[in-house]
Amino acid sequence: MNAELTKFNAKRREDGKPEIKIGIGVSSGEVFCGNIGSENRFEYTVIGDAVNVASRLESSTKEYGLTNLVSDSTFAEIEASGYPVQVINEMETGKIRERFEKPQLFLREVDVVRVAGKEDVTRLFEVIGHGCSLSDEVSETKLRALQFYAQALTAYRERDVMLAFELFEKAADDGDVP
Repeated sequence: MNAELTKFNAKRREDGKPEIKIGIGVSSGEVFCGNIGSENRFEYTVIGDAVNVASRLESSTKEYGLTNLVSDSTFAEIEASGYPVQVINEMETGKIRERFEKPQLFLREVDVVRVAGKEDVTRLFEVIGHGCSLSDEVSETKLRALQFYAQALTAYRERDVMLAFELFEKAADDGDVP
């Protein structure tokens, strides 16, 4: 969806029109769906904790400057399915350019937050790409920014705030937003 939006926005820019920005929040869990209401007024809807979390994530995409955020419940579902997932923050520096035999889903851990209305914390991920190599999905500049971001997040969690700030700045200099 992001690739198509990029193409669509390139055409809009050529035509002198403003870009369209989207935010996608994805969370997994049990939901109730169906017609809700009375005889006079009802609507088909979905309710449940996963819906609320997805809605909060969609809103949070604006704060992080990202187009998508995926909850840890969805990450766990993907892992449990056996589909190959690579979390960029957890990859060794040299492996970020590795080519895999089978397509992988490349995610970046963005943050750990307490979503409004929940007591537990939620890990947030951004979908970066899908394929046999992250190098095929993003530019060399973006790869460098992703590495800086991963190192900055580690430094931040280790309470080395000055190093984290320096690395977040380097990621931002390479055009990375969160």
